[in-house]
Amino acid sequence: MIIARLEKQPNREPHDAWWLVINGVIEPELLHFSQAIDNQTLVQKVIAARAQKFVIDLTTLSNFDSRGLLLLLLLYRQLSDENIPLVLRNPNSYLQRILRIMQVDHFFEIDVGENPKGNHDNPGRSARS
Repeated sequence: MIIARLEKQPNREPHDAWWLVINGVIEPELLHFSQAIDNQTLVQKVIAARAQKFVIDLTTLSNFDSRGLLLLLLLYRQLSDENIPLVLRNPNSYLQRILRIMQVDHFFEIDVGENPKGNHDNPGRSARS
């Protein structure tokens, strides 16, 4: 399993970009999320590591925009072509609601097992149920 943390870092170039901090069975690395998806660097790393699933930890993510959602959907498509599930860990209730409204919540395995400081409406319940 590979675990990554998605974060928006406003002081990095390109300005206000989404970055993915990766650790787990591969070398720790900071990737520009958009570029890693566009050139399939991320998927190649996941395949090379023979990962059974790819987990993105959203516990510390406080805001989310349409570009971030698009990147998650593109990553889902690339990983699903390789039969590797994409797990979103601890998305806040706002993001869970957006995924349901956009009718893409069933694309992801959503893990809300932890409830850091009231970040979720229903601790311990899967958003897929």
